[in-house]
Amino acid sequence: MDIPPDFPLASHIDQTILRPSATIGEVRSVAERSAELGFAALCVAPCMVAEVAQVLRGTGVAVDAVVGFPLGFQTVKTKVSEALEMVALGAGEIDFVANRGWIKDRSDRQTEMEIRAVAEAVAPVPVKVILETSDLTREEVLRTAMAAAEAGAAYVKTSTGFFGAGADLDTVMALSAALKGKAACIKASGGIRDLASAWGFIQAGADRLGTSAGEAIIYEYKRLAGR
Repeated sequence: MDIPPDFPLASHIDQTILRPSATIGEVRSVAERSAELGFAALCVAPCMVAEVAQVLRGTGVAVDAVVGFPLGFQTVKTKVSEALEMVALGAGEIDFVANRGWIKDRSDRQTEMEIRAVAEAVAPVPVKVILETSDLTREEVLRTAMAAAEAGAAYVKTSTGFFGAGADLDTVMALSAALKGKAACIKASGGIRDLASAWGFIQAGADRLGTSAGEAIIYEYKRLAGR
């Protein structure tokens, strides 16, 4: 791996702890380590947002709350309400799951309306739209990514990590090409567990990486760089 020794890898990582059985003590510990390592964000369950916001206040690490997670089949009104509550509790970023049924139905107007409703409700807090790409065709992924960019999404995200194969390099490269010149960036997530895969996704065009293995990845990077 030809990774520059001064590459700010931690600032590209959204450390994640979404295991349903995670205790508040575990989440607090992950939040403290996330602050030490300087991750971009810590992605947590809605019930943990207020507690994590207290830990991360002033650290530069955003609290990233999931909305409509993990299936995405809630009503638009419910997703908007949940997103607003998360921001009120201290979330600085929102990852919300798009409605896969609408995507497969080619209901592009509904999909774009949903994304726009959430994005506008919480603006200027950035919204990342989770597509669950392993359950979609390439055409469905790219079509929805363009709708997300038009609707004000800050990121298009590949996976919840709870369904299917997660991120893959070909999809991220296709998204990177399709979104070139657009305001929306790419968050690769699902199955990223080591430095080689993390760097591969960044080279493929991902701006953020969602992973529960962020700490291990950073320590591997530091060992490689001799730090």
